Amino acid sequence: MFDPQSRQVYMSAIEATWWLNDQLQAWLGEKNAADTLTQSVPHNVTSEMGLALLDVADVIRPHPDVVAFLQRVEDEGFLDEMVKLEGGREARDAIRAYLDKYGMRCVGEIDITRPRWSERPTTLVPVILGNVKNFEPGAAEQRYEQGRQEAWAKEQAPWPTGQALKRLRISSKSSVSAWMGSLRGGRGFLQAPQRPVSARCWAPMRFFWPQFLQVVITGIWLASDLFIDACGRGFDAG
Repeated sequence: MFDPQSRQVYMSAIEATWWLNDQLQAWLGEKNAADTLTQSVPHNVTSEMGLALLDVADVIRPHPDVVAFLQRVEDEGFLDEMVKLEGGREARDAIRAYLDKYGMRCVGEIDITRPRWSERPTTLVPVILGNVKNFEPGAAEQRYEQGRQEAWAKEQAPWPTGQALKRLRISSKSSVSAWMGSLRGGRGFLQAPQRPVSARCWAPMRFFWPQFLQVVITGIWLASDLFIDACGRGFDAG
């Protein structure tokens, strides 16, 4: 991700987004049409996280005792208590597998002082329960395929010809296809490093945070900015 050649790849996706949005608005009269083209892009970690939670809900949905238990959850140690219920072990394993893969992330994760999902798994419970209630089994695969089909349909939209093509300053259909390929390929590349980068940021935070709290209690440090700066230096050194 930090290699100079990598920058060329993800910048091509950003530039393709700008170019396609401008051209497709003039061509199809649609704003932000590139958003449709980026649906179901392989290696889009943000999308994969949402789809993976739908799979977790599929494991939990057949077990009403587990659903009822999750509706009452308040303690962060609920995963170990869940195994006592019918289907609880399977539900626990599904949630833990999700946390093993994505637990270093959270809402507003750019702030490294925010608790991660692995530290507060209860923050995921409302989302899981919402998925149990609002989606059918297999929704993750269905939604991915739907997004892929919508992106494909946008790629197959009627092409301008003759003077219309000249007005849009597009040399050929192949040039537009090339921009679309850059968009989908580069967008996946741009998203792929998010999980390892989040994990790398989380590692020093897990180590430094208890020590930081101790020195604050003893009056050595009074500003959280110092802690953030210390973790930042540790990240740079890594």
